[in-house]
Amino acid sequence: MIFIFSGHGFLIAAFAALGGAGGLALGWILKIEIRLTLTAGLAGAALGAWLYELVLGGAKSQRTYDPLTKRYVTSRARNPNTLYFLPTRVWAFAITAVAVAGGIYINSMEPRDPNDATPAEIAFRKADLRIMSQKGGSAHGNTPAAIELSAALNEALANSVELAVEKTPLGEKVAGLEVFTYCQQTEGVCVFMLCLPKLRKLSRESKGALADAAWRQAGDLVQQRAALFGGSPPAKLVVAVRGIALYDGVWIGAPGGTPEKHSQDEREILTAFFDQPEAPPKSAAAGHALAGSGTSLPEAAPDLPAAEHDVPAPPVLPTAIRDWKAADGRKITGALLAYDRKARSAKFRRHDGREYDIPLEKFDAATQAEIERLTGGE
Repeated sequence: MIFIFSGHGFLIAAFAALGGAGGLALGWILKIEIRLTLTAGLAGAALGAWLYELVLGGAKSQRTYDPLTKRYVTSRARNPNTLYFLPTRVWAFAITAVAVAGGIYINSMEPRDPNDATPAEIAFRKADLRIMSQKGGSAHGNTPAAIELSAALNEALANSVELAVEKTPLGEKVAGLEVFTYCQQTEGVCVFMLCLPKLRKLSRESKGALADAAWRQAGDLVQQRAALFGGSPPAKLVVAVRGIALYDGVWIGAPGGTPEKHSQDEREILTAFFDQPEAPPKSAAAGHALAGSGTSLPEAAPDLPAAEHDVPAPPVLPTAIRDWKAADGRKITGALLAYDRKARSAKFRRHDGREYDIPLEKFDAATQAEIERLTGGE
């Protein structure tokens, strides 16, 4: 970063930074809540800026003798200290304004008790921490099949990502690329969270090539190993790529299709996929497992009339995040949470975690029937 200054105007930035650090340190020592600590840091930055301006940076008064009037005249010299062509006094006012606005905003936010975290938030944080810590291996998941998928994806990415990045105009080298993966396998959805410690060293073009390779390999993998999903690949695939500190994006779509990229609120989007029931064991997979262990399967029950054994399946909610067809033909994306039969209204959750109610009449006839069935209706 290039500083353009005159005099010693650059010192106002140093004083503001030191004041902010002092305010944060004071809040940490006193063990006050986080929003008050942040407010103390902002106040310290403003105080530091004014300390410089009043002690070192401000224009100095000069007293000179005027021989014509035979009197001493006090004049104020022009401030010789600037930063980016602005006098340091202007910077002191600007830093104060930012500190006041930031303090008001921070203290207007409703504090949240960490113990109020939802099960989905807790599950996502644990998964995120596993790949960030880079401990316990490079492949993780919420089921044995998910761990197997993570290991297979890591192996596939070892070569394909390096080749994809080298083909970009910059031709960057990423030899020895490490990938730490967590796979979340739920009903109809497969989520891959990838942590690449070297991601920050890559250019934007190389990051894009890396994400494309990861999406392609993940799509091929879930289609090739459809047996892990009961014979057919999941309807929705999610691939998230992050570095050490931040997520670069989340890609969502159907396996083999063109994904939609989300570059904001990545953690909230991913958390929504951790609030879904795990994929139940399929009959075929269960049969193979029993056969391998030497346990015999029970004989099939004799055929009975439909009236004697057809019992409606209990509702399984929430559903996976999916598309629902509206009466006007549009698609509504979300997870079905509940259905109020008296009000004839269904509750959904979006990718970002927000919940909303939609009257049943807003959907087409087939979707209305499906919602009724999923919630235990006739």
